[in-house]
Amino acid sequence: MSSPSPIIWPPRLLLALKQHIEAVESAESPSIPPMDNDHKTIRTFFDNCHHTLAERLAQKGFDYDLTDYCIHFVCEILGEACMHTFLLPRERRVITSMLRHKIRKTVIAPRSKATAEQNARKAPKIEEEVDETRGEGSSFASLLTLEYLLRLFFTLPPVLEHYDKLGASSMPQYAKRPVWEFVNECLNLLNSIPDALYPISSYVPLKK
Repeated sequence: MSSPSPIIWPPRLLLALKQHIEAVESAESPSIPPMDNDHKTIRTFFDNCHHTLAERLAQKGFDYDLTDYCIHFVCEILGEACMHTFLLPRERRVITSMLRHKIRKTVIAPRSKATAEQNARKAPKIEEEVDETRGEGSSFASLLTLEYLLRLFFTLPPVLEHYDKLGASSMPQYAKRPVWEFVNECLNLLNSIPDALYPISSYVPLKK
């Protein structure tokens, strides 16, 4: 018998997650949130709410630096998951293509003709860097919207259970508690931000 989930879901976020999954998995017209607003990414949320999260965890007796550890942990899990079954195949193709484009724009930002010529000579190396970066959690976190953070949080308990089964011994619950406290505080903060998530009506079709 499985243990109850350590994550406490605000009903509004659980409903939003359900609607998001239905939109992404629609057999007739799958769609995803628009990813053209840097203010609604996972990375921006963590940057903007870092102090609040750290304060809330400190009030529960955790070290202030725990927030940095948890953010790094979540982003690493996100990056690993995105390259496997976390995203649907078509969804993954579209998102990784968008990520490569975003990274390329960041790396290639010529401010002069000389800079442009230098970048042209370095193009093969840049392409390699883009491919190497595509699996990093921080890169996905800088692109993906907060709906994907909800998806990750929903799958996190079974993911950690899976890692326990792969290892020689199970991670004790007290060791996992800081992660669950961090996740729950993130959900509380997200629930308090009215426009944190995109309305389904604004979703864009997934290209074939």
